[in-house]
Amino acid sequence: KLVNGSTKGDNDFATTEYVADAGIKESIMIAFKDGAHEIKTIKLYPRVKGTAYNGGFPVDFTISVWNGTKWAEVVKKIGVVKNTEEPVSLDITPTVCNALKIDVTKMGESENKGKYTLQLAEIQAFGEKSSKKLAAPPTSTNTTQDGNGSTVTIDNNKNLALNRPAKAS
Repeated sequence: KLVNGSTKGDNDFATTEYVADAGIKESIMIAFKDGAHEIKTIKLYPRVKGTAYNGGFPVDFTISVWNGTKWAEVVKKIGVVKNTEEPVSLDITPTVCNALKIDVTKMGESENKGKYTLQLAEIQAFGEKSSKKLAAPPTSTNTTQDGNGSTVTIDNNKNLALNRPAKAS
């Protein structure tokens, strides 16, 4: 439920739990249903259970945007320490895109100590609608499409719930 507007709760997105985080990578790609936007801020909301942080926030990750011809990296974070329910807000150079992708190279420890996972409550992108027409981003064999045409791709993962189309806010 990465794009359903709900920033709190424990019924959100989570990957399989792994015993070790070494060498396991997860990717999430969200294509904007209504076309290109000039994105200025991206927010990642951690998974929260009750009022407590629930683990699984990415430690090392990059965020790239699809500019119509290639993935352009706009954020690179290494060693993120997350232990609160507050979102991580990432300001970027305004970029016109029609999709964003998060590549996680080191997952956070889950609420089950000694196990690692990727858990997020919400991903939000903020910016203005653009009139620019961009080619659609490439997809993989692990693509889910909801009834409204929004595309979400998850690599190495089968645990996905998407309630409504991805849209830049």
